[in-house]
Amino acid sequence: MYTVPKQFRKSGMLFPVLSKLSDMVGRRLRAEGLSGGTIVAFVGGVEQEGVGGSHRLGFFTSDSKEIYREARAMLINRFNSEDKAREFVPYIISVTVANLSLERKQVALFSYWNKRKSLLKALDKVTNKHGESSIMSAQSFLANHAIRDSVGFGRVKELNSNRRLKSLGRFK
Repeated sequence: MYTVPKQFRKSGMLFPVLSKLSDMVGRRLRAEGLSGGTIVAFVGGVEQEGVGGSHRLGFFTSDSKEIYREARAMLINRFNSEDKAREFVPYIISVTVANLSLERKQVALFSYWNKRKSLLKALDKVTNKHGESSIMSAQSFLANHAIRDSVGFGRVKELNSNRRLKSLGRFK
């Protein structure tokens, strides 16, 4: 769960922050060799009631783009319109992947999936070398100044081995 800093609590920030959080979650899942089959998203406002839910996928993923797409669609559905979701002033935003599984070395039948995995691996390599802000989607770029890499994911004691911390980047 991420608390949006006060100066960024305004309409139009929901989807950029959700995108950035999805990027962070997907990257960390890939660093651990995990993928998930359920996406959970929640947003809460300062004066508005929280909205959220979960969606079980028909597949396992660690792709940030898929995580964002599923979380976004779920929240738009809960708000009953994209316009209402865009107008929402977020206080807290959460995106989580559940139903985790170790990623299997399975050969995909379609070349798209192989190309996508190769692309994600290359993007992660660049991001690990040059930092979280080196490569990102335009949507995530809008929230880059609003989010520091201090999400509690890195504070989970099961992930505190030296090997894993080096692969996940810096944590405060």
